[in-house]
Amino acid sequence: MKRFKQKVWIGIGAFVLAGSQVDFPGKGAPSVGYASALAASPTEGGEGGEGGEAGKRAGPQTKIDWLTGLALVEGHLFVAMELLRAGAKDAAHTHLKHPSDEIYASLRPGFRRYHAAGFARELEQLSKAAGGEKGAAENAYLQVEKKIDLARQKASADAKTHLQVAARLLEDAAGDYRASLKNGHVADAHEYQDAYGFTRIAKRLIERAKPANESERAALDVARGVLKETDNLWPALPGDGVAGGDPAVLQAAASRLELAASGLR
Repeated sequence: MKRFKQKVWIGIGAFVLAGSQVDFPGKGAPSVGYASALAASPTEGGEGGEGGEAGKRAGPQTKIDWLTGLALVEGHLFVAMELLRAGAKDAAHTHLKHPSDEIYASLRPGFRRYHAAGFARELEQLSKAAGGEKGAAENAYLQVEKKIDLARQKASADAKTHLQVAARLLEDAAGDYRASLKNGHVADAHEYQDAYGFTRIAKRLIERAKPANESERAALDVARGVLKETDNLWPALPGDGVAGGDPAVLQAAASRLELAASGLR
């Protein structure tokens, strides 16, 4: 996730200066300081709007950037839930923590720009629920997913936009997958897991994209075929020590999706 991280460091700095904290009380789920994000505005819909200097400094400036940020949050949450279901709670908690640490603060200007409701409360509830019963975590996850979907709809993304966002996710996934390997085996399971989550959300975006014409339909069909070629890169989760695949598969997939998008109006 190196490329996107470079874009959001300023936003993270504003978030930290505003008083965000991440605590690990005992052995339970992390208590994530989303409250400071909510405090940036009196309502969810105006989280961290563009009126203040922190809002101007924080976050992506284009629709593609903002939608990519939402998708990166989804990727972390997706793999966190997969790990929770597999009983890997410690690994799951690190992914639940990342939307606050790296991404959420940078998204706040977009909530105002697109008149979308934020989901800091839902993220905090999911983080807390992850330390308890499985059913509570699943329900909390569904609530976050619902809010992310509603936020994405506010930005009116078409098929081309979905392809572009998916391409960026795959580019980040390629970098993370490459960073996870040493001597052909997974040495950094967290990066390996990041790549998995981002790729799965790229697939989800393509599956949910609604083509407006035959050209868009054909481009999405190409994307589905390309993404299918990535299926064998994750033989197991959490992934510690497993034999890795070729990250060039993900990089090539990113390029092919970008090419498919470029052919659309």
